[in-house]
This record gives sequence, C-alpha cells and structure tokens, in this order.
Amino acid sequence: MADDLAQRVADDALKDTFTLQGLQARQRRLASGGLDWNWRGPKNDPEWAWFFNRLNWLPALWKVGKRSKDARYHDCLCKTLADWLAANPAPGRFTISAAWRPLEAARRLTNVFLPLLPDWLASEHFPQSLKTALLDTLSEHARHLRKHHAPGGNHLITEMLALLQTTQFIAERACGETADHAVYALRKLDQEFREQVYPDGTHKELSAHYHRIITQNFTRLHHILATANDPAAPLWRKRLEGLWHYIHAVSKPTGKSPLNNDSDEEDFEKFIQRYHPFPPSPRPPSGSHWFPFAGQAVMRGQTAPHWFLFDAGPRGSDHDHDDLLHCCLSIGDTDFLVDNGRYTYAPGPWRDYFRGFAAHNGVLINDTPPDQGPRTITQPRPGARFAATPEKLTASGIARFPSPAGPAEWQRHVTYRIDQDWGIDDRLIRYGPYRATTLWHWHPDCHISGDLREQGLHIRHGKQSIILRLNTDCPDLTSEIACGRQFPTPQGWHSKRFNQKVPAPCLIITQRATGPLLNQWRLTPA
Repeated sequence: MADDLAQRVADDALKDTFTLQGLQARQRRLASGGLDWNWRGPKNDPEWAWFFNRLNWLPALWKVGKRSKDARYHDCLCKTLADWLAANPAPGRFTISAAWRPLEAARRLTNVFLPLLPDWLASEHFPQSLKTALLDTLSEHARHLRKHHAPGGNHLITEMLALLQTTQFIAERACGETADHAVYALRKLDQEFREQVYPDGTHKELSAHYHRIITQNFTRLHHILATANDPAAPLWRKRLEGLWHYIHAVSKPTGKSPLNNDSDEEDFEKFIQRYHPFPPSPRPPSGSHWFPFAGQAVMRGQTAPHWFLFDAGPRGSDHDHDDLLHCCLSIGDTDFLVDNGRYTYAPGPWRDYFRGFAAHNGVLINDTPPDQGPRTITQPRPGARFAATPEKLTASGIARFPSPAGPAEWQRHVTYRIDQDWGIDDRLIRYGPYRATTLWHWHPDCHISGDLREQGLHIRHGKQSIILRLNTDCPDLTSEIACGRQFPTPQGWHSKRFNQKVPAPCLIITQRATGPLLNQWRLTPA
C-alpha cells in the first residue's frame, strides 16, 4: 500500500471512517462502545458488512504507526483486533454472517493475519493476551475453513488456499491436525481446478474479475509448491500458463480488463507486472485469439491499436450476465462500444439492468432477449466459430429466442478487416410481424451526431472518432438515444467500478418486419 494511501486509510480509521468498494461511511458503534460488525453500511448492503470484516485497513494502521511512531495508530489497531475477537467467536457451523462467511475468513487470513502476524507477535505494542488470542484464532479459522467452506466456485479456491497457507504457519502448534488440513486443501484445489477451468484456460465464471482472482490464488499455490520442491509444481505451472494467457489475451491496449459478466475495470498490466511468475505465453502473430470453450474472440490490429471482443459462448457458471453475442470495441486508450459493468449485487431494478441483456450490445425481438443457453458446456457451443486470414478475422455465433418472440433465430457474424474496420452482420430469421430492437452502448464520454440513414452516425470520444453505418433490407426504422434513464426501467448507464454508475448513451434502433431481416453494420475509424 502506497504511503499516501496508507496515511489516508489510517487517519480515517482513527475516526471510524472507512471506504469499501467505492463507498465511504462512518461505521456504527454499539451502546457498549464496540464497533457494530454486522452493520450493512450506508446502502444497507451485506457487501459492506462482509468487506468490513475482512479488516483490510489494519495493514495501513500498522504501517503508519511504525513509520510515524505515533501510538494512536497502534492503539487503534490493538483495540480493533481485541474488539473483533471478543465480538466474533467462531460459530462452529457454516454461515454467511458478516464475520464468518468462509470467504471473509479466508480474506482475513491471506490479506491481514498471515502477512502481519510475525511482526505483531514480535512487537512490544501488542499485549501477550492479544498475541495468544491471535494465534488461537488462526486455529479457529483453519478449522472453520476445513469443515464449513463454500461448496464450490471461486470462493472455495480462495478458502482452500487460505487453509493451506494457515496450516504452514501454525504447523508446529497444531501437530497432526495441520497435516490433515494441508492434504485436504491440496486435494480440493486440484479438484476445483479441473471442475472450474475450461481446457482453453478460461475460468468457467467467464468474468475477467474473477478469472484474475483465481489466477492470483493458483499462482500463490504454485509458488508454495515450487518453493517446497513439490513434484506437483510442474503440473501447476502448465495449468497456470493457460490462466495467464487469458489475462494477456483479453487486456485492452491500455492494459485494462474488459467488463464481461460481473467485473470492474482493473489494471491487468500492473497485475501482470506484479504477479506473473514466468514469461508469458507467446501470442499469435496478429495478437488475436479465440477461446473455443469461452466462445470469446479477441481481435487486435497488427499496426493499429484496435481491440474488439466478441462473446458467443456459454453464460458462465456464476456471476453471469445476459451477454450472448455481445461485443466491445476500443481504439488505443479510447473505449467506444462497451459492456456496462456490474454496479451492484443487491436485488432490484439496478441489478436487473446491469446483469440483463438491456445493458449489452445485441438484438431483442418484441422486447424479449434471446435465450442465453447453458451456464457451462463440455464441448464448444454449436455455431460459435472463428477464422483468420492475413487480411481479416471473422467470428460468429447463434442465439434463439423463446416465446413470445420465438420461434426465431439471430445470427451475428463479425468481420474485422485488420487495421481497417469492423463489419457486424445481424441476421434475424422469423416469420410473421415482429419488432426488432438493436442496442448499441457507448462509453459515457462518447458524443453522437449525424444521421444513421444518410451519412452515418459520428461517434466522438476525445480525439478519436468512428463512423457507424447501417445497410438494411428494412429501412423503415426509428432511433433514439437513452442516457441516464431511470423510468420505466433503467437504460443508458455505465459502471466501471462496483457501487459507481454514470449516465452513458445507448443508441436504440427499432424496426418492424414481417419476415427475415438482415442488418449490416459497419464501424470505421474516422
């Protein structure tokens, strides 16, 4: 943690003020004087309580206290730890409570307790009673994760890694118990890798954010095994190469991550520089890549800083969005077509919007989105294809609509003429009268002008511009731009960080047809 940031976090903590997932609030205290560890924050969101119980501000208190020699910081640290330990005994059962959801127990271990306990145990600022309580809680955390962990998903990977690291720390105190914990954790991690990662190296949740988390966790596991000269280390290195290749392949020209499924915009370039354990896997000459199980095509320019992501794959095993046949476009450090992020996990209209098809770039029939297909697959999805020649890259996918829109089929075919432009052909196959609605979501800083039916739309973002043109066999259309709309349902919003949203223009094109329809879109850098 940088010195300036640590200073701000520590100073805020002295005033019971905390910033969690982009929100800042003063934490409530109980009548007894202790912190209210179950308070759900200013938005009554369980995410606040979970994150608060990770104790992620304690390293800042420790760092600033050591640097400044100001006793207030270490006093606050000790009082906070003592308060948490007294208020939150291990429950002895599975729970999703604020303090003892297994993921929070794991995060406390890997982010706070295990990195700092050696210093704390050697410090004269910590009373012996607190040191003893901290060592005792390590054993309680280990037993809790061993017996009451999550059933699967990225949570379980984080929890088992924390269990393994904790057993190493307390091995001399817990005797044979830690050996059992370690064997169990390694077995579960191996099992979960095989269950959660596709053969193309993509995590089955198909979220860049959660892919980064499990990549970081498995990288730590490889380091543990390699340091111990464990014979399993070469296997885990091979597994890691696929995970890291995805991180490299989907990174935008800026080094930032995409916002697919539940994701925030993250700095993948810095993540690679900090955590990459070995040289990256080489990319194809074009820098483009196809992930057949994820159904994701990443199209890059050879000399131009073009980046295009097309998704024709499964939903994702968890944290999934309705984004079948969605696509995104960036040129250099400028985003144009965007995925709108996640914003919140709280049920309601905002969660429905950001998770739903209305926040993505695609086609609806009679206001009905296409069926999103299976969450996971055992073979690449039929109809999801990718091809490359020296001059162009192509990708395609198929979606089908349920009643009342169906029976209907939507075929999207993307062509990238390398270093030149993009063509997106949307073919709708349906008979009888229907209404087709195409959505194009633009970055919040994009400005749109022009006429789609004449010279095309001019989309300007800073110094970069592109022209959107449409060739259609159904020229009778209407268009509108929704930006920051809340009623009757949200439309035209973008969230690059959890708990943050801003208005963003959404171009909505409506056509009425009575049979098959072909829309040919062309995006040309201006």
